[in-house]
Amino acid sequence: MQGIGAAPTTPPPLDGKAMTSITLTFNSPAELMEASEALAKAATGQPLTDQETNQLQVVAMMIRANIPAQQEA
Repeated sequence: MQGIGAAPTTPPPLDGKAMTSITLTFNSPAELMEASEALAKAATGQPLTDQETNQLQVVAMMIRANIPAQQEA
């Protein structure tokens, strides 16, 4: 899955708790759908193919790369 980008944004706090959101950008609707389907399979405990595992690892790396340092545990 090449060409995934993420742009961090910080919305206003909700209930006094700071929130962070990011935007993931995919090359095509098909790439987004593949990642979404892989996430749904993982969430329900279904086995993933190597490609699906790789897709989710890329998405996870992009999310981690956009967590502000002060929010990392």
